[in-house]
Amino acid sequence: MFNRRSIVSCCILFSIIFSSAFVHAEKKKVVFIRYPIAVSHFSTVVNGFKETMAKRGYVEGQNIEYVDVLTASADKRSIPDVMKAIADWHETTDMFITSGWVSMYVIK
Repeated sequence: MFNRRSIVSCCILFSIIFSSAFVHAEKKKVVFIRYPIAVSHFSTVVNGFKETMAKRGYVEGQNIEYVDVLTASADKRSIPDVMKAIADWHETTDMFITSGWVSMYVIK
């Protein structure tokens, strides 16, 4: 009824269909909220995070999307920027990454 070639072909077809569906379902979004602190505005930390995620199989533009928000200041004046970023992205984001004490004022 079924020969070995047709069974192998079906297995390959199913693995392609299910693997692409799995990758699509696992797409992640990460929002970085950074402050303008010299020298690099935390860009080395962002780049390091992206490199580590790439080593774990997350390819930017394929199964992970990064959003980078740079606030206007590194003090309390940036609270509205942080609040806006959270309001803009909270429903579609898997992870917010921020550094600094200013974001603590926005925790709800």
